[in-house]
This record gives sequence, C-alpha cells and structure tokens, in this order.
Amino acid sequence: MTVAEAPALAVVGAGSLARTLLAGWRRSGVPFPAVTTVSLTAARAAELRADGVTALSVEEDPDAAASAAAAARVVVIAVKPWMVDDVLPAVGAALQPGTIVVSVLAGVRLARLRDLLGTVDVVRVLPNTPSHVNAGFAGIVAGGADASLVGIVRELFAELGDVMDVDEDGLDALTVLSGSGPAFAFLLAEKLAAAAEHQGFGPHDAERIARAVLVGAGALLADSRSSPAELRRRITSLRGVTHHAVEVFEDRDLGSIVIDAADAGLARARELASAPADPVGTTS
Repeated sequence: MTVAEAPALAVVGAGSLARTLLAGWRRSGVPFPAVTTVSLTAARAAELRADGVTALSVEEDPDAAASAAAAARVVVIAVKPWMVDDVLPAVGAALQPGTIVVSVLAGVRLARLRDLLGTVDVVRVLPNTPSHVNAGFAGIVAGGADASLVGIVRELFAELGDVMDVDEDGLDALTVLSGSGPAFAFLLAEKLAAAAEHQGFGPHDAERIARAVLVGAGALLADSRSSPAELRRRITSLRGVTHHAVEVFEDRDLGSIVIDAADAGLARARELASAPADPVGTTS
C-alpha cells in the first residue's frame, strides 16, 4: 500500500480486537495519515493516546463516534454487538462521500448494518488475534459496497495476514474456524505442556517445549507447499515413536472431536446472528 492510498482511519470501539488491529497495522507500518479511536471511558482513551493516536471517549464527548467518522475514510466498527442500535445511526449520519465502513462484529448481518448506517458501502470482516503479529486470517463479505473501496479494505487486512472472500454463511463458519481456531491451538499447547510436566519436566521447561513445538510446526507449515497431512506422514514412521503416539489420537477420534467443536461454535454463531440485540450473553 502506498502512502497516497493509505486512508484516514477511525476505529469505533476500543476492546481487545480493536487494539489487535491497531497493533498489527502499526507493526506493518501502514502509513495512515491519521488514526482516531473512540472508547467509552476517558481512562481507556488515555491508554490509546499513549500509542500515538487521537483517542476520543464518549465519557468526555457524547458525539465522539460521529466526530471520528466524519474525519475518516475507513471506519472500523468494533463495539459490542448489542451497542449497534445506539452507535451506528450517529456514525452513518456523519459519514462523508467515499467512506467505507468495516464491521468486525460477529453475528451482526450486512442487512442490519446497512439499515442502521444508511449506506451500502459497508463490509463485514472477521479477523483473528494473530493479526496482532501480522500472521492473521480474515474473511471478508463485500456485499454491494463500492469495489474500489472494498479493495482498500482488502489491502489493509492483507497487511495483517491472509484474506479470504466469503459469503455471510462462510463468515459464520470462520467465526469458529479462524476466529476460535487460535484458542484450539493454545489449548493443544496447554495440554502438551501438561504432558511434559507429567513426564517429569518443570512448569517453565514444559511451557518452553510446548511453545517451541507449536511455533516450529506453524513455521514449517507456513513455509511448505505440502499439506498438513503430508507433513505429518513424513515424521510418522510405521511402528515408530510418533506412530504410536498419533494412534492414540486416532483411536479416540480426534477428527470427530474437532468437527463437533466446530459445529458447536457455528451453532452459537448462528444463534447470535438471529438473536435480538441484548447485552447479556452476546460474547463470541
């Protein structure tokens, strides 16, 4: 992305996902001419201001979201899903021509976003937490937004990792596959460390082993054109140590466990998408 193409950015919402995106863009050196964030509290705004952005808060200025949107060409909506009815109409009224709105909210569909914002130039993007270190994965639903504006959004999220165009049903699936997927990997690391402790290593060394194994395997997978199955086969010699260990996973049907977990997450994502706005129980 060239300096001329980098747009002024506003991020409405200052939770962990918003900060992940800002950290990833800062790390990749995207030359935004201006970055404005909007948080609920003055304390959170002060934290973000320390990172060199213009940080506004609703506590100090009830019109902060509209002010930020009016000055930006890309507006990222990262509030809690139950807040959209209160936040989006004011954002939509402040939008300037040629502005694209990016929702990173799970479960809030394009049709509702367009109605609340009063514009078709809105896309949905589902990034994940490895975006913080530019190793993320994001699904994007372009809908009927202007193609050139969608292109800008695609380039921005490509700075954070891989980007895939999907429909809204696909985005629901990605909520658990790529969004929750890092938690599955961290769970494996947690259990691998527990196994290392079981076999006699201290907690520090056990975590060191687990961390090195997952980082190394991920790097090898990223660097290889071979499939995960092929990479596994290469280190699973018949009747060898790895073969005996992997057989335990196969005997207990790890594949079905992962599919069942993904299906459970997808069911919850669809439940959230169809549920009325409610501040209770709306976390992903």
